[in-house]
Amino acid sequence: MATVINAIYHIMAAAIVLLIINNFLKTKKMQDAAMYVVIMIPLIDRILRFK
Repeated sequence: MATVINAIYHIMAAAIVLLIINNFLKTKKMQDAAMYVVIMIPLIDRILRFK
């Protein structure tokens, strides 16, 4: 059961990262781009299973 929850968690994190990357590529403001990068870092760490 824990592995199923863990897999769902990683899939959700990956989906959120994809949405953030989409917004990152569309933005023209440097401040918004920096904010997207800061938001993506912990999510990417979770996807790669860093703790």
